[in-house]
Amino acid sequence: MKKHTFEEVEELLKNNPEVESKIMHLRDHGDPPKECSIRAAEALLGVTFPEDYRRFLLKWGYLNTIAEIYGIGSKDENNLLSSWPIRYTLEGRLPSDLSVGTNLPAYYVVIYSFEGDAFHCIDTRDPDGKVISWNFFDACYEWDIADSFVDYLYNQIIETKESMENESED
Repeated sequence: MKKHTFEEVEELLKNNPEVESKIMHLRDHGDPPKECSIRAAEALLGVTFPEDYRRFLLKWGYLNTIAEIYGIGSKDENNLLSSWPIRYTLEGRLPSDLSVGTNLPAYYVVIYSFEGDAFHCIDTRDPDGKVISWNFFDACYEWDIADSFVDYLYNQIIETKESMENESED
């Protein structure tokens, strides 16, 4: 069960302009995508994105928190296969005996690659978009990271804020 709402994420950013400034700078991927690009991405992956991830894509596209949260940007729209969540998800679905494959189940969508050792994935079977860790080398589920995508997003922003506060103390 999710602990936060999308509105709480927006409020968190609004109340922390220094954090918002750090993670909202223009990225290489351009502005957020159009709805038709999100539908095309879902079709390519054969999934329906949870509502909060969809809202994230439409509002920001990508975010560079303490770790980049993969999404789709306007510059990706002409070649969706080059966007990180689609590329990593499709490569991850390949058999694990290939150098890029990890037998990733078709219902997971990669939203972050943790140092090449694990993927953080949204479980598209879950309406809240539970986020899990998928072990790249052992090609298996490791653990739940967050009960929902919006909780994951909220926690990433909090971690970014704490990291910035620690940096300013040094």
